[in-house]
Parts: sequence; structure tokens; C-alpha cells
Amino acid sequence: MAETKIIVLTPTTRLARSLAREYALDQTAAGATAWRSRPVLAFSAWLNQLREDFFLDADDARTPISSDQAFEVWRSVIDTDIFIGEPRIADLAERAWRLLHEYQLTTPAQWPELLMTTDHLRFQGWVRDYQNLCRKQGWVDLYTWLDELPDLIESRQIQLPQTIELAGFVLPPTPQQQRILDACEQAEATIVQTDQPPEAPSAPVQSYAASSEKSELLAAACWARDLVEQNPQNRIAIIVPDLQGRVEQAENALRRVFDPHGFALQTDAVEAWHISLGKPLPRWPLTADALALLQLNPNRLTQVEIQRWLRSPFLHGWPEESLARAESITRLARIAPYEVTLFEFNRDGTTNSPRLQHTLDSWRKTRATAPERARPSAWTEQFQNELTALGFGRGRRLNSQEHQLLARWQSLLEQFSALDTVIEQPMRRSAALKRLNERAARTIFRERNAGVPVEVLGIKEALGSRFDAIWMTSMDQDAWPLPARREPLIPGKIQRAVAKSTSNGKLEQAQLELNAVLAAAPLKVFSCGIDPELPAQNRLTPMLADRLQQPLGLELSLEPQPAKMEVLPDDSQAPRIEAGSYSGGTGLFQKQSDCPFRAFAEIRLRARSTPTSRPGLDAGTRGSLVHKMLEAFWHDWPDALDLHSMDQEQLLQRMQQAAEQALRAQFSRYRLAIGSAGRTLEKQRLVALLQQWLEVEKQRPNFRVQALEQALEIRFGGIQTRGMIDRVDQIESGTAIESPRLLIDYKTGTSAGSGQWLPEQRMRDVQLPAYALSLKPAPSGIAFAKLLPAKAGFDGIQNDATHATPAAAGIRIIGQFTRKHALSEHESWLELLNQWRDQLEALGEQFLAGHAEVNPRDGQTCRYCHLHALCRIHERVAFSPDQTNE
Repeated sequence: MAETKIIVLTPTTRLARSLAREYALDQTAAGATAWRSRPVLAFSAWLNQLREDFFLDADDARTPISSDQAFEVWRSVIDTDIFIGEPRIADLAERAWRLLHEYQLTTPAQWPELLMTTDHLRFQGWVRDYQNLCRKQGWVDLYTWLDELPDLIESRQIQLPQTIELAGFVLPPTPQQQRILDACEQAEATIVQTDQPPEAPSAPVQSYAASSEKSELLAAACWARDLVEQNPQNRIAIIVPDLQGRVEQAENALRRVFDPHGFALQTDAVEAWHISLGKPLPRWPLTADALALLQLNPNRLTQVEIQRWLRSPFLHGWPEESLARAESITRLARIAPYEVTLFEFNRDGTTNSPRLQHTLDSWRKTRATAPERARPSAWTEQFQNELTALGFGRGRRLNSQEHQLLARWQSLLEQFSALDTVIEQPMRRSAALKRLNERAARTIFRERNAGVPVEVLGIKEALGSRFDAIWMTSMDQDAWPLPARREPLIPGKIQRAVAKSTSNGKLEQAQLELNAVLAAAPLKVFSCGIDPELPAQNRLTPMLADRLQQPLGLELSLEPQPAKMEVLPDDSQAPRIEAGSYSGGTGLFQKQSDCPFRAFAEIRLRARSTPTSRPGLDAGTRGSLVHKMLEAFWHDWPDALDLHSMDQEQLLQRMQQAAEQALRAQFSRYRLAIGSAGRTLEKQRLVALLQQWLEVEKQRPNFRVQALEQALEIRFGGIQTRGMIDRVDQIESGTAIESPRLLIDYKTGTSAGSGQWLPEQRMRDVQLPAYALSLKPAPSGIAFAKLLPAKAGFDGIQNDATHATPAAAGIRIIGQFTRKHALSEHESWLELLNQWRDQLEALGEQFLAGHAEVNPRDGQTCRYCHLHALCRIHERVAFSPDQTNE
């Protein structure tokens, strides 16, 4: 270390940065334009610096290892003893090891056997193995070296500053720290304590009783906002003793109060508040994306991984191709299975995305160079190369927080690379990624405070600072003092010297902390958020009993006054469009019938949903397989006579061939769509379903399959579109009229039924009526072929003039209904066709005319609709147009 005359040491890194900033502001206020920076360090950072300087110059052959490296040593020792691969056990061991040194506790080798449980004995063995391994390899961790530091200081092997100024040390130093400071004094360094532990001031404080922990934070945020509005120069602290478990709750409360209109949105603006504790790296979008990208396997990419990849704004080309990539997500979700290969993704998911295609090619080549096994440094280089190939960090412009996060990510990779020192055996990629993810989860990140007026702090971060106002939460009688906490791997009697491990010690510590908070600001509020039935004076900790004044009066003004709502007389009319060709098939007319707004949004605005991708085969894919199987079966055997002429062996062979053809046609484009075992099971299901269905077909009068998957044009009301008929049968009529035809649509679900063909103004099912009107010549009947495992059969209607008998069981003759049916009142097939035409013409004309009112036919229409946020149907139900604001 370069010779320094004075150094300022603080208990926390946050306080060190705060003091350095205050010094810089003082210099600026005094008119200085340049000055020598004042060395201010956290005590732990200073010790690390001393160790680093010592091993650079000293004649010591040992290798210092970092906390990450020490963690790996602990883990290897524990996994050798009880192979569990659980990092939390290594965390416990490392924490206990640190406590032993910080408080100079009796070493595990000297623990009396009567005090020890099985866990203590295990830890005793781990310590022995850990120390033996470190001696054998010549490693020394920080805490072991700190025990040696006082002797090194006294022997003048450590260069010290002339003066060491201790700032903000409200709590007494640990025994290890005290030994080091005593050694510094012995080495003739001057120790100056600038902040003596404060006495409890006699000034009273205000109290606030909240109804819950959530409302307690909201109240604190409202109070802070009011103070900032009164004076933006105020320095305000909200102290949350249990902040570590309430970071997101505090962040949500502050965002909601300080930005009520946009608290649910992420913004690039600098907030007026800062939270001292952060979140683990995997919970920040930038680093979460980096970790997810490293998990990618070019041989097997899931839709979830692809969607995260395409949505990541941190990748090269995203600003220019974000819309094209969003369209790729929808396209792949519609046509691709849950898992695809990189080739299939590149083929079907990179349309109009040349930058994405380039990065895909670059990443594929880089990924191919990955070793099978390597040490951490080699894996670090490989991971960095892969992220570079993907253009990570070169997407949209990063804000200040993201720049700091990216630097922390790079630091994490450097620390991971340094594990070569303690991990000698090469590891597989999966093991390397597992360790990297574990380290990321243990790494807490929070951007640096930019000097905002409101700070949210834990109790330790707040000690030693000065503010204009303080609000301290969680001061309930059952919550403060915080409970004593013992390390489970150290016998309780051994820990008696540790203040936080005993009730009396914790009480004394809580009193010191409370005194420091009381002395830190002239305006103080203490709140509680549990048991709302009691008044604040009875709910707050007894440690404040003689200092409370009148409760704080505060109204939670969470939302600004809303603007007067303007009610439009009619928002249901879209601009008229010209007649012509439109996509959507009969779905266009169906949507117009279900809800005019849905047709407008999905057809004209193209507001389509993205299906949720899941492993396995969904209902749509299974239905498609049935369609393809039936098409394959009837293609070469279209006559019912052929069906009757085949023996059981021929029929089974033909069914298996049809099922295999369907599977080949469905899955030939994507090789990961189904595995061999799944394919076998699906083939068995298809054959069983077809066998069941053919028994229904055998009961029909003679028929011949005339067309399969026949395309046709559909024209109604000025709209031209296209459709696809599953099947058209020529049936035996028994009359003089030749070639009557039955139009058939396959259904594998339970919702379809002929009762939905009623030609009312809002038809429930327009598909087959539209096909019947568009097929030339017109068919003499329409029917659903319902292929259900529980009950297979037909459901349809047919012309009374062309059929002596029904074309199949379940098909009813118009005018001859034997029981109540939705179409019972209709006596003529021709009349029914004409009524269908009138309704379809009207629906087409309404679509062209721009009829787009939010008017669902019934509740089922909205049940599976994805447009609720766009049409705001729930707001329309709750607010009628004749209502106005008072």
C-alpha cells in the first residue's frame, strides 16, 4: 500500500461511499475544482487491501484464496464426507468458520465432547479436513490470515497509515477487529474514534400504527414523499430492520407512491429513492438473460428459451428487429412443437431478421468449439465468447443501473475463472453452469446511490449516518429487538460471547442501535404493522415507551386526483372498408357473430394471441393427427363397399398405415416434436380411435368419399375468403335425384353440435352453413363426425326431399325431427339455406361497414378471448354510458 497519512474506516461500504460523497460536495461548495481524494474505506475492504499488499511483497509462499475459492474448498470437503451437492450446507460451514474467527471463539478441536451434537461433530471433522487441505495446498483464507495480522502489524511487516479514523462505529468492534486495532496502536498508529456511541436523546418521537406490513411501507413512502415535496434538499431515511426479506415489497410501495400512474412500468428515469439492499443477480433482467442464454443447447431449444432469446433487448439487432422477432415468437408458437433444433429455429423463426440470422450462425460456430470438460477459466472464456457471438450487451442502449450490472456480471465471471486455484479437475459444462448459477444467486446487486433524497436502509446500513428525518418500521413489541440467532454448527455454550446469539446480548445490541437511530435525525417516526386491534402505544416495543408523543396523523394519498372521465357517446364504429378478399376463412364471419369488436381487432388490427407452448401434444395437434389419418385412410379406399370387403387383418394393416402416414405428415418437419415412445403410444391411440369410428361408418347406408380436404371460395356480403372442407360423401338416396352429397366436418372436441346452426342474427356456428352455401352444387346435408373416445357418431341434418333414410345414425331429416331440436321449426332444407345466406350476407356487410361494438353474444364468448385489455369489457360492464363523475 502506498504510504498514507490518514485513512477513514467505516463499518459498511455504503457509509464509506456516503462520506466520500459528502467530502466531495464540501469541496465543491468551498469553490474547489480539484482536490486530493480522501481515503475512505469500509473496515473489511481495508483488511482485504492489507492482505493483497502483504502477499505482493512478503516472502510468504502461501496462496491467498478469496471467499468464493474458500467456499469451493468447504464444498469439496463436505461433499467428500457426505455427498449431497447442496451449497447451503457449505454456506453454513463458511459462516460458522467466520464467526469462530471474528469472535475468537474456542476452536472446534477443543470443544468438549459433551457439548456436541451430531452436527457439531460433523463440522469439527470438516474443519479438520479443511485445514489439512489448505495446509497441503498452501492456501490461506482471509479469516485465518486475519488471526495472523496483529502479529504481522506488531512486527512491522504491514505498512500502516499514521492515523486511522473510525467513523460510524456505533456497535463495538468484534474481538478480531479489536485485536487488529490494538496492534495498530502498538505499532504507533493513532486511532481516532469520531463518532462515540450515542446516548439516547430525551426528545419524544412520533408513532404510527398501520393495519398491515404492506400498508406500513406505503405510509412511510407517503410521509417521505410529503417531506420531499416540502423541501427537495431533505435527507430522509426509511429504516426497515428486516429489509432483506422485504426489498421487493419496499420497492413496489415507493414506486406506487412516487409514480402512481406508472408504478407498474419500468422507467429509465432516476427515482427519488434508493434501496440499500438489492436482489440476487438472477433476478435482474440483464443477468437473468445472460444466464439463460448460456443454458441454450443448439440440439434442443424449447419455445420458452426461444421466446426469452427473441425478447431480450440486450442482444445485437433487437432495436431494429424487435417487431420482426415478436412476430417470429407468434409464428413459432403456432406452427412449431415445444422443442425444436437450431436448424428448425433458423428456418422458421428468423424471417425478416438478418441480424438474428447472423448471430445464430456465429453462435452455432462458437458453441461447437465448446470442450467436453474444462477448468473454470476455460469455461469462462467459452461463456464470454458465446455471449459475444450472440451480441450480448450490444442491444438497446443501457441505462446507468444496467451498466453497473454488466460490470458486476463481468466481475462474477472473473471470480469464477479464479476457481482454477481450488478446482483442479476439469468439469462438464452442466457442472460449470450449475456453479456459476449458484454464485450468481449468492451475489446481491444494487446500483449505487446517485444522491437521491430518500434512502431505504437496513438497520446496519443506517448506523453512523445523519439524516433530516427517519421513519423506522417493524417496531412491534414482538418484532423488536430482533430475535437472537445462533449458528447451528457451533455449540450454544461456545457462542455465549457473541452478542447476537443470546437474548441479553441481542437486547444490549438493540439498545445501541435504537440510540443511534434516535440520535441520527431531529424528526423521527416509529411504526408497527401487526395486530391492528391494539393502539400504537400498546403495540410498539417497550423500548420506546417513555419517548412516544401523539400518534402521527397521516392520510395515505396513494393516487392523485383522477381526471374527470369523458364518456364517448359511441365508440363502436370503425372506418368502412372496401369489399374484397380477406384472410380468416369462416372465422371472420364467426368472430363478427360472436362479438363484432373481436372481428375488427383480430382481422383488421391483427391483434392475435400467442399460444402458450407446453411439452407434449396439445388438443389442436391431436385433432390435426385425426384429420390426417382419416384423409390417408379414405384416400385409396373411398367406397363403403371397400370397407365391408376387407377382413380384420387387412383392415388393421390399413388403419396402421393411415396412422403412420398421419404421424409422418404431422411431425416430419420437426424431429423433436415427439419421441419414439410417444410416437408408439400416439399410433396406438389413433388406431384405436379409427377402429371405433369405422364401426360407426359400417352402419351407414352405402356411400362413396367424393372429396377430401377440398378447398373452396367463400363469398358473402362483399367478402371473399377461403375455406377447407374435411370431407364430402356421395350417398345413396333411394330417390330419382342423383348424386346427393353430405358435407362432413371432423370434430374431436365435445362442444360442436347441430343445434348451433340455428339461423339467428348471432349464429353460434357458421362454418358448415357457409361451406354448404359455397359448395357447388349445394350438398343435401351437413354433419359433424364426432370422433370422441367415449362416444363416436354423427350429428347433422339432411334434405327431406333427397333422402329416404338418414345418411347415418345421428343425422336428422329436416321436417322429421323425432324430438325437440333447435331446428325443429324449419320444414325445408332450401328455406334453411336461404336463411343462412341472409345471416352470412348480413355479417359480411357489417364487417365491411365497420361495425365493431363490444357486444359479446354471451359469457362463453369472452371466456377464451385474449382481447380483454383492449376492449375493456369488464370496465364496460361496471360503468354504463349514462354515468358521470360527480
